[in-house]
Amino acid sequence: MVNDDDIRELHRAHYSDDQIFEAAVSAALGAGLYRLECVLSVLRANQLAVTTRGELATQNRTFQKQLKITA
Repeated sequence: MVNDDDIRELHRAHYSDDQIFEAAVSAALGAGLYRLECVLSVLRANQLAVTTRGELATQNRTFQKQLKITA
């Protein structure tokens, strides 16, 4: 978290309010995009797992039918 002391230090280092604002917005956007990508990757992995389980179930049913035909 950024507090008033941090802002004062940045002003003492000759950063303008606009520069501080732009840096804060950029950092927040970067963090938000990183979190979004993390969530999307989990969702993609979950979708792949669901698809794989569904495909396995279909393959299992097909295999069982084949066993009945050959038995």
